[in-house]
Amino acid sequence: MCRVITPDHLDCAVEFSWKLCGDMKQRSYPLYRSRPQMLQEYRWSVEHENGELVGWFEKEELRGILCYYWLPEDSYVQTTGFYIASAGESGEPYRKIADAFLSYLEHKFPDYEINIGIPAENRRAAETLAAHGFTVAEASHDMRLAKEDFRKLSALHEIIRIDETNFDQYAEFHDAHFQNIYWNAARLCSQIKEWDIFAIRDGQNIGSCIFSQTSGGSG
Repeated sequence: MCRVITPDHLDCAVEFSWKLCGDMKQRSYPLYRSRPQMLQEYRWSVEHENGELVGWFEKEELRGILCYYWLPEDSYVQTTGFYIASAGESGEPYRKIADAFLSYLEHKFPDYEINIGIPAENRRAAETLAAHGFTVAEASHDMRLAKEDFRKLSALHEIIRIDETNFDQYAEFHDAHFQNIYWNAARLCSQIKEWDIFAIRDGQNIGSCIFSQTSGGSG
């Protein structure tokens, strides 16, 4: 059954999730770099009114974790952890737990846009999401790069910082390459002081970028 995780069980939730986080077939987004980073995110969801950490328990055994936050003003939900163990003592299937988590969100947020990020390797999660009517909105967050992904730039390229003075040059590129994500160009521009945005300009054209939120919590 689903049960909200309280602060005294936070370490247990992180330990469970971190063990599964190393397997791309069971992983979800964001791709945490370390256990402390995951702990920080989970603690945020436990302590803030717009966040929640939910566990699925088989008797007293933790079998699944759902971590998320929501933005009421935008009717938007984003998960920051979606981890389910393969089998427990009674062999409860993955699908039953995933169904329970999704039904929990759908019941609590009936009029919200619900976003759940998973890597392509997590096929079981993808199949369950599809069965609940979820569709693939975008696939541009995975930043794992291979050598063949890099391309040479001309000698005229330059790295520029994007701010209020040149954001219009960047906005079209951003929305073209990051479609259907929450942080579209309009939202970035409205909170530009909370972001570091750098772009590579080759001649008159922007060819790539990187953007990172530098203040505030989840969302």
